[in-house]
Amino acid sequence: MNSSLSDFKIVIAGENYESMSKYYNLINKFNLEEKFMFDLKFIDQNNTAKYFMASDIVVMPYKHGSQSGVLSLAYNFNRPVIVTNVGGLSEYIVNGKTGFVVNDEKELSNKIGHFFKENLFGEMSSFIRDYKKQFSWEEFERKVNE
Repeated sequence: MNSSLSDFKIVIAGENYESMSKYYNLINKFNLEEKFMFDLKFIDQNNTAKYFMASDIVVMPYKHGSQSGVLSLAYNFNRPVIVTNVGGLSEYIVNGKTGFVVNDEKELSNKIGHFFKENLFGEMSSFIRDYKKQFSWEEFERKVNE
């Protein structure tokens, strides 16, 4: 964890598919219990918005994957993302603009620190707001009618 960050809260939300004990042990080892909130179940659409709106950045440290609905939802709420370089996730990232692609835990930690140190939320969120317009139904219809 980047030691320069002190004012943070990490929300771990959604279904998990492995034991959380090693993560709980690390959190306890570093006395970070108050920094974490867990909601380890399927998040229904009634509660989805609150998690995204409360987030400055969405971190997706996947070990495997080809796509993610979470990534689309993050963009829907104009939230930058950090994804691991697995499957096709990196294809949806404009590196440094909509988020970051990382290869390992150290790079992940560094990018999180960089994001907050450089106060990138406003700039990246604004870019995402414009960037996602190319995926709108209006843009699709315009391209079909060309």
